[in-house]
Amino acid sequence: MVNVAWVRRTVTQTSTRRDRNAEATRQVIMQAGRELFATQSYAEITGLQICVRAGVTRGALQHHFGSKVGLHQNQRNPRSNREFAYLNSRNFGLTR
Repeated sequence: MVNVAWVRRTVTQTSTRRDRNAEATRQVIMQAGRELFATQSYAEITGLQICVRAGVTRGALQHHFGSKVGLHQNQRNPRSNREFAYLNSRNFGLTR
């Protein structure tokens, strides 16, 4: 299980509480994904398994990554996906 309290403490304190909570949720989902992808093949893992391991809802996975595919891609190339998410959250109207 992922340590949510530790993740929240590691997120920068200069952002708003909402931003910190969102980032903590992202980190928890990413950690759960890393743990599962390290022990099972991609095809064997379901989105629900990731959510259960992270302790979040399916909606949280979809909101932050779109799907299991988005989570997997984010772990392979985190910088470009984080930049896209940041710009999109600022209503620049980007689409994939």
